[in-house]
Amino acid sequence: MLTAAGPWLKWRGHTLPPMTEPAPAAANLADLNRTFSAGGAVRFDAGPNGLTRATLTNDFGTAEVFLHGAHVTAWTPRGQAPVIFLSSKSHFANDKAIRGGVPICFPWFGPHAEPERKLPMHGFARLRTWTPLSASRGNDGAVFLVLGLASDDATLAWYPHDFRAIYVVRLGQQLELALTVENPGAVPLTAAAALHTYLHIGDPRRLAIHGLGGCPYVDKARNYGRFVQDEAVLRMTSYIDRVYTGTNATVTVDDPALSRRLIIAKDGSQSTVVWNPWTPNTFTDMAPDEWTQMLCVEAGAIAEHSLVIAPKASARLATTISVAPLP
Repeated sequence: MLTAAGPWLKWRGHTLPPMTEPAPAAANLADLNRTFSAGGAVRFDAGPNGLTRATLTNDFGTAEVFLHGAHVTAWTPRGQAPVIFLSSKSHFANDKAIRGGVPICFPWFGPHAEPERKLPMHGFARLRTWTPLSASRGNDGAVFLVLGLASDDATLAWYPHDFRAIYVVRLGQQLELALTVENPGAVPLTAAAALHTYLHIGDPRRLAIHGLGGCPYVDKARNYGRFVQDEAVLRMTSYIDRVYTGTNATVTVDDPALSRRLIIAKDGSQSTVVWNPWTPNTFTDMAPDEWTQMLCVEAGAIAEHSLVIAPKASARLATTISVAPLP
């Protein structure tokens, strides 16, 4: 059973309310809205293809979170254009990840190390139904939604470790997302993880990406070679798929097409992924021209920087997304 360990109840000085007993897997919308409404700030409904969706609303804006994958699919600050990209062609199916938003990659990143097993890309967390644990308002007007996922027979067949995961979504002036993984077992647990954030942007050809100058990276576009970014400001001119290593830096994305700066900070992360397919893609769940509307900047714990969690301990991976005017 998912339990509320002490550190998970704290958020920058704010104490979250005690978590309820986990909602049954078959909990209906009325039950969810009665238990987790946070005084009307959180509303559950049936999203595309019946997938359960929570909408968070306050004076700062709105956000959407699906229980399928604990997947944040929207964040729109009040008076702003949407900050999170969501594909118009996403399948919204129980056995598929949602395209766009903020998928949770866990407990591996990319293809599994044993391709013959044909395990899901980026792990199973984004394919499982997460359990609502609490919803509340902070004294500053922020809205919190807390979801949980625990190992079971199905996950143990794919990944032979018990774990408990708690995901906190905080809608305030910023969007803050935090994944905490606890190892209840008797041996250390190693897992890769990423908050695979798709940003909504106006034109990737005009972006200026700051914060990664001098960082080493692995370049999927160049046969997984290892390089160092020499330029202080990254400007894209072609397909990009890089895992920057050994960096906890905040990344800023200047987007003149939408007249704003996006600021992506992180915690518990030494990996940053930057991805854009650039040319019309062949994904069945993404329109060919939607590459012009998205950029992934991801907080990760990948490869040599994966989470290593001692028995009875926990690790936290978090990202904070902010919007500011262009300087």
